[in-house]
Amino acid sequence: MIQKKKLHDLKLSLRDLDYDEGIKISVNSTNEKIFINKNILDQYVVEFTGTESNEIKYYDNLNEVIDDVKKTYDNNFHFIEY
Repeated sequence: MIQKKKLHDLKLSLRDLDYDEGIKISVNSTNEKIFINKNILDQYVVEFTGTESNEIKYYDNLNEVIDDVKKTYDNNFHFIEY
């Protein structure tokens, strides 16, 4: 239940994200972090750090972001808004 709630809360936070706000996701078992912002084209800009190679991806919709985070980190994360 807690893991589903985290994904649900993340989805709500991303949906309401404004251009001057961001979300930092920390992966529980590693030093990996994910930073998510929106650009002026209303795309989600997602920066994956702490891996062998840092990577930036652009997503056009919220479900793509959630699916990629869920697939990659299997609900093993927590997040904060900034």
